[in-house]
Amino acid sequence: MSPSSRNAPRPQSAVKNPGSNRGEDVSDSSTEYSIQEVSEMLGIPIQKLRRWDEQGVLVASRTHGGHRRYSRELIDRLAGSALATTSDKATKELATIRKSLAEKRRVIQLLLESENRYRDLVETSHDLIWTTDSYGRFTYLNTAANSIFGVAPKDLIGRCFFDFESGTSHASNRRFLAMLKRDGEIKHYVTRVVTPTGQDRWIGINARVVLDDNGATLGIRGTARDITEEHLATQRIEHLALHDPLTDLPNRLCLQRRIEAALQS
Repeated sequence: MSPSSRNAPRPQSAVKNPGSNRGEDVSDSSTEYSIQEVSEMLGIPIQKLRRWDEQGVLVASRTHGGHRRYSRELIDRLAGSALATTSDKATKELATIRKSLAEKRRVIQLLLESENRYRDLVETSHDLIWTTDSYGRFTYLNTAANSIFGVAPKDLIGRCFFDFESGTSHASNRRFLAMLKRDGEIKHYVTRVVTPTGQDRWIGINARVVLDDNGATLGIRGTARDITEEHLATQRIEHLALHDPLTDLPNRLCLQRRIEAALQS
């Protein structure tokens, strides 16, 4: 090669510009976002953004190096819309929660008022209102227990009616329990009790068995009323109907009933 050929200038096309290709792959950050930036701004995973790009949902432009670039104006608009939607959703959820709490407070207030009315009715009732466990032991009695048994309700907790039964009532009380177990409810049952102070009382009982969801007995609840005066008055009327008012001896009607009873037996 001659010296002249070595000193000749190289053709322009053969000169390599190191920065020319790299410059074509550089995006303008003032008008575009990278996929990583969009993922952070919109809270969307990068894999989903790539899939959306392929599906045409949220299309990105490409650099010569294949990197995705998104329009800053579009992404800013989407980010603002997402924030507004999130804010509206949070506001609606908060309003729903407040409405639910207000409704719950109203229901609780109504329940408290109902409970207070019920308690007033129960505690001021002249009838004995009682509940027992599955063994027949008192778990609750209202203040009417004082007039029937002569003791405070708290002193009767854990005891039962049959702790106060008279000797003649034992058999009938067992029949009462058998019928209650069979039928689930008894009305107007009359029995005789003896109070802790030794006084006789005739009481009328209404009772109902309380069952759980499986049909097992949880206890008994009911009412009781002191009918001593009415019962004694009825007995007195029956006695007068069957006895002579002067001699107090059995009259003809009484003798007739006894004869009929003897013939039937």
